[in-house]
Amino acid sequence: MISLRTLLITSIVSLSATSAIAKPSLYDQASQNYEKQNFAAARDQFLKVVKSEPKSFKAQFQLANCYAQLKDFKKARATYATCLTCKPDKDTAALAQNAVQYLDTYMARAAQPQATPSWQRPSAWGTSGTHSSPDSSSNSEPDQVKFLRAHKSEIMAQGEREAKAVMDQSEKDIEDLKENGMYRYRDPDTGYRTRGAPPYMIEQIKKEAKEKANEIRKEAKRRADAVRIPGED
Repeated sequence: MISLRTLLITSIVSLSATSAIAKPSLYDQASQNYEKQNFAAARDQFLKVVKSEPKSFKAQFQLANCYAQLKDFKKARATYATCLTCKPDKDTAALAQNAVQYLDTYMARAAQPQATPSWQRPSAWGTSGTHSSPDSSSNSEPDQVKFLRAHKSEIMAQGEREAKAVMDQSEKDIEDLKENGMYRYRDPDTGYRTRGAPPYMIEQIKKEAKEKANEIRKEAKRRADAVRIPGED
């Protein structure tokens, strides 16, 4: 059986902050229960949220996370799929799609008439998610661990692709500004007044792009760090 902590691809446990003054919304209360690992309570609350807001991809995703933590894999898979129909943001869509693919693979394997690998047996995993199987000394990692490692790498790679796209776009913007800009400024090299893109504007574009790219990388690292690898907690 899959570990409670490691089946989950990653968890976005708090997609909205709870106000210190206003009474927390039902979504926030459910998120708080999820953080406390009260998965059954969180599931029931997220069910109420999706009933009133069926197109909320955040609530659908969190509900699927609860089902996964509770080992209700069929409902988890179905709810991740529902999340994908609610026009989620790029990151949530990627996580939900990976979860669907993983659960499809896992359930197909579980349905095959063969001996259950030790890493899928309940005795192979403690509640902390630490691998305690006799096979733990083997050089070959379980499929689940391989998947999670690959998922962490993909999160970082996706972040780097997005960061590079930001930098590439800034270069295009600069070239366009140089060719079509109508700003009048004094050329620092010739001293003549000219039209185009003043150097300070180009530097500002570069600075903003670099800051945005760094923020994307930091967020990717945060999301990757949230993926729990058995034995590395």
